[in-house]
Amino acid sequence: MRKVFFIGAAMMTVAGMHSAKAEIGVLAAVNRDMTGARPAEQARPIFIKEKLVQDERIISTGGGGGQVLFLDQTSLTIAPNSEVVLDRYVYDPASDTGEMAVTVLRGAMRFVGGRISKTSPALIKTPTATIGIRGGMGNVRVEDGADTLYMHVAGFSSTITTATEELTITREGGLASIDAGG
Repeated sequence: MRKVFFIGAAMMTVAGMHSAKAEIGVLAAVNRDMTGARPAEQARPIFIKEKLVQDERIISTGGGGGQVLFLDQTSLTIAPNSEVVLDRYVYDPASDTGEMAVTVLRGAMRFVGGRISKTSPALIKTPTATIGIRGGMGNVRVEDGADTLYMHVAGFSSTITTATEELTITREGGLASIDAGG
């Protein structure tokens, strides 16, 4: 009977570890009126120094905005009236490598790459495009829930991919406008 209890307790502990989401970053700055919704949880107000997890949805109101700082020092500055999902984040600090993907559903944000984007592109998804930012900084704006405007501010390159086309920008200040037609 003791063995059964021990095995059952161990299985519950392992199951609990798999269901809990690990911290991927922190809310480094907030200008009021931002909410976060973790998977399978209700939306809640989020405050400075709050830990964020993968698949968390962050929403800012007209007076809101803030900055997310990831474990690899990547930052996202989220503008008012925006909705962003922290889709995927994997980081190995020993090798300074990993993967990251973020979705901008509406509004605007600035991406400043950390260690991950130095070795592989960080992906920013929008309703009309996927933007791979390599070693740099970019601004993304999603207008009216669809059209995407992107500026490659600095860095190695940004590659914008749609259903029909691909464009790589290497020039600082390079712009791309992507509508539903690509």
